[in-house]
Amino acid sequence: MKNITVYINSNCMHCNNAIQYLLDKGVNFEVKNTYKNITTANELIEQNICGVPAFFIDKEIIIGYNKNKLDSILN
Repeated sequence: MKNITVYINSNCMHCNNAIQYLLDKGVNFEVKNTYKNITTANELIEQNICGVPAFFIDKEIIIGYNKNKLDSILN
């Protein structure tokens, strides 16, 4: 099983689509909301990431909702 964390913002349509995608895939994942928690936002900033959704899947990082790339990692 892959370790998946997705960073989102409450007001982000692509983030909502990303969460629905993961739910549809039936995978377990953790959601971290950068809008509700400044510490979570700082976790991304410390890694020079300033866009959401940001997926951390094991050792891979995907910035943005890229369904094809996610499919290749999760299938």
